[in-house]
Formats: sequence, structure tokens, C-alpha cells
Amino acid sequence: MPATISVDIALATKPTEAPVWTSVTAYVESVSLRRGRQGPLETAGAGSATVRLSNGDRRFDPRYTTGPYFGNLKPMRRLRIRAAHGGQVDGYDTAITADAPAGYWRLGESSGTTASDASGNARHGTYVGAVTLGQTGALTGDLNTAIVLNNG
Repeated sequence: MPATISVDIALATKPTEAPVWTSVTAYVESVSLRRGRQGPLETAGAGSATVRLSNGDRRFDPRYTTGPYFGNLKPMRRLRIRAAHGGQVDGYDTAITADAPAGYWRLGESSGTTASDASGNARHGTYVGAVTLGQTGALTGDLNTAIVLNNG
């Protein structure tokens, strides 16, 4: 069974505001994700996500004045990509920790400035800058929360 992907964009909110998500899932043609580190011996870098949207009706054209998102199609809008495989997320922690990672940060804290390391190696991190804690997690059905990194 293939994974179910949902994609939301914070179109109408500024980076300094709590996001108001607009689902664009119905228009997704493809999603491509690149991890920040491709293997355990590589240096960690920035990851990337590319989402290709169907734009036959020009709804995502920033110059189309009668489009439903006109005025809100600007660079650097926050993007949320969520995936579920059969609606199940059980075993995710087990699968990650089975690889004996050096660190595993769920980013599920609801308060504070510490990003707890769930690998058992006590390599805790510190949140710096504009971070919103306690947000809806990326995995459908997972009760763990997530963070939003706010540009600025």
C-alpha cells in the first residue's frame, strides 16, 4: 500500500505568526524529499523538499488576479508535508533506534528550550531563535507533536 501524502502551505500568515494551514493536497503532482544527510558517515547539511502542483486553472499563478490565492503567493511561505503508510505510525521509534543513531531528536517538546535526544546517547540540543513548539506532528496518527521553525 503506498503512503498517503498531504501538503499544506501557510499562505496567509507571516513567518512571525502562528501558521494557518491551507491544504493543497488535491493539486499535488509530485513530492521530492532530500535528506540533509544521505548516509551515516556523511556531513549533515540542509535537506530540501520540492512539491510540484497542478496549475491548470492558474490558482497558483501569482499574477492571476482572480485566483483564490492571489496576493498570498509569495516566496518563503511555510510548507508542511505529512505522510502516513496505511494510517499506521506504530514502530517508527523502534525502526529509528534500531539503526543505533548517534542522536535522535523527535522535536516533540511542548515547552522549554531543550531538544531531547531519544537515542539514549544524551546528545540534547537547544532551540535557538523563533521556534514554535507543540505543533501537529508530521506523521498522521502520531500523538507526538512537532516544531515550526519560523523564518526571521
